[in-house]
Amino acid sequence: MNIFCVRFAFCLYTYHSYYCIYHLFAFEAVYFGLYGSRKNKRETLGLLFKVDSLQQEIENNEKYLASIKSARREYQTPTR
Repeated sequence: MNIFCVRFAFCLYTYHSYYCIYHLFAFEAVYFGLYGSRKNKRETLGLLFKVDSLQQEIENNEKYLASIKSARREYQTPTR
């Protein structure tokens, strides 16, 4: 009788371990977008392109402002 309890406990533990590992990986796949729909993937890709282009615009504007500031410093007349 005792051996059956040990076997049952071992089987239950094994099943529970596999169940937890399966759901852990299934959650990560959904969380990281491996099972996402095509519409969501397309929308995400479009938003990534927009973010990239906006980042490039910000960098270009910062360079432009830096060049204006340096030109302004060069051509400022002393006030004395």
